Amino acid sequence: MSIAKIYLTKRQNKKYYLCLKHSDGRVTWKSTKCNKKPDALLFLKSFQIESTKEERIPLFSEYMKMFISLNTSVLRKRTLTDYERASKKFLVFAGDKQIDKYTPHEFETIRARELERGISISTINIFTRSIKSILGFSVRQGLLPINPLAKVRQIKQPKKLPVFLTYDQMHSLLTFAENTTIKDLIQFTALTGLRLSEIVNLRWENIDIPNNQIVISNSDDFQTKSGKNRVVPIHPKLMELILRQRRTKYLFSKSNGMNFHKDFITHYFKKCARKAGLPEEIHFHSLRHTFASWLVQYGVSIYEVQHLLGHSDVNTTQIYAHLTPSHLQSAVNRIQF
Repeated sequence: MSIAKIYLTKRQNKKYYLCLKHSDGRVTWKSTKCNKKPDALLFLKSFQIESTKEERIPLFSEYMKMFISLNTSVLRKRTLTDYERASKKFLVFAGDKQIDKYTPHEFETIRARELERGISISTINIFTRSIKSILGFSVRQGLLPINPLAKVRQIKQPKKLPVFLTYDQMHSLLTFAENTTIKDLIQFTALTGLRLSEIVNLRWENIDIPNNQIVISNSDDFQTKSGKNRVVPIHPKLMELILRQRRTKYLFSKSNGMNFHKDFITHYFKKCARKAGLPEEIHFHSLRHTFASWLVQYGVSIYEVQHLLGHSDVNTTQIYAHLTPSHLQSAVNRIQF
């Protein structure tokens, strides 16, 4: 509760005290530890300033309402949903406190409990990034001088090589895709490397047939992961596939003209992959890895792959570097020193 009134009074021990009357009716006392009134008045002024600061710092639940309202038109809808989900989880674990009261130790304790429950490191790291980003916004808004979780680091985990399909696995997978549109969508993904969110939101206006390219761009109801537009060339095998799709708003659409939900695509893909006897670690995103891996195996540079995939940092693309074709060794061997 906030402080409604403050009185300065001197007691018999000749020291000045602050009488604090709270808005809920409580009365508390605080010693100024000063014998002289000018010093006590300085203490009172300092106390009032600090009290005002304290009152301006919102509870996490209050802060989240402000965070959502200020970022609704700034962040991608998916990102905002992820932040809301993480904040609800955080409230359950850490309680609703003023946002400057959370500590790194408290957050580490939460993560340790999650690890004990068997939650994956990847999931915990996503949660960590979300909460740090949410609280970091308070610094930019001038609510806090520093992010209280600034020193919290992500949990290190061994880097896994990307899982991709061989040509034989790809052909086997397609034989079990009975839905013709989804079958086309799978081939389209493997030959463009687009993200699933980009594919289900891809419209006919993004297909530049005269220039043989696909334009991945932001729209009113979709924003790319990097926030930037990019162009992906159309593989010769894809043009016939593209032209046989329904001429509705979206390139890949259901019979009613609406686009597919991502969950439907991922579940359908997984069912086909299991029928084809593919390794369990193969999932829809593996098609994006497949596109990148095939390119690198054919000698396409990491930097070209970076632009095709839409990675903002080439370090992200470096996970495919181990697939560099063996003929590069012979190229290096040509150097005579």
